[in-house]
Amino acid sequence: MPDLAQLIKKIALDAVEASAPANVLFGTVTATSPLTVRISARLIIRRPALKSLEGLELQTGDSVAVLRAAGGQVWLVLGRIA
Repeated sequence: MPDLAQLIKKIALDAVEASAPANVLFGTVTATSPLTVRISARLIIRRPALKSLEGLELQTGDSVAVLRAAGGQVWLVLGRIA
């Protein structure tokens, strides 16, 4: 059973995440089949969690804007960055 300090920390973190229902992040396409985007050295997102808009043609190496839904369970590639 977590101690009081851990419980307070969890409640505070949950409240912060709940106040930000989505985040826009930037990454690089590392593969197109299956679609894979590297957000950082430790965060790589791939299908099925990663979705893209219909008709969006991406190539390996493209810089993209990615929308992260609350909880990080669904990611949506918004488009290429010029």
